[in-house]
Amino acid sequence: MYDVLTVADTILKAAKSRDRRLTPMQLMELVYIAHGWNLGMRNIDLFQNRIEAWQYGPVIPDLYHATKQFGRRPL
Repeated sequence: MYDVLTVADTILKAAKSRDRRLTPMQLMELVYIAHGWNLGMRNIDLFQNRIEAWQYGPVIPDLYHATKQFGRRPL
């Protein structure tokens, strides 16, 4: 099992290698989807960090607080 920030960093590195930049919301969605795929395919959590249901969708607070200073700008 990984920390959510490790998963997010891996996704950011993959995006950068393809000359793509992600906003915090895009990163949040991709991390959430990766967690769901891992749970569905391997029946184990990808990370242990808490996921909460917020007004506009699922949020991983640890990742949110690590990226909120970027607002809507790409990371």
